[in-house]
Amino acid sequence: KASEHLRKLTRWLRDHIKPTRGLPRTAEVAAAKRAADAAVDAFHDRRFVLEVAAAKSRVGEAVGIVAEQVHQVHGAMGFTHEHRLHHFSRRTWAWRDAWGNEFEWQEKLGRHLANLGADEVWDFIATRN
Repeated sequence: KASEHLRKLTRWLRDHIKPTRGLPRTAEVAAAKRAADAAVDAFHDRRFVLEVAAAKSRVGEAVGIVAEQVHQVHGAMGFTHEHRLHHFSRRTWAWRDAWGNEFEWQEKLGRHLANLGADEVWDFIATRN
């Protein structure tokens, strides 16, 4: 459901914002999608929870950045109940905070990386080990 709301928001952005102004938002959505894809790929892997932590964190950040920028472009029109952006934004913000916000997941991932030690961090990031 959250990914569907993010897709709708992305579609709405694509249709209402000049392409050059939409590039930073497109990059945010692409990075969030890549992190989510990595979590799905790791479903039966021992890294699954850590990939979910990275994805949940990245998607949460993207939702905040994209929504903030879109509301600025529209002069915060999305905060009026009549505007469709209001409904998309509220739903994505609610999903972002469900099951822990991005800061909680970043802490979980950071704790794991810190416990690996400096010599193992790059191997963990750069490979699927």
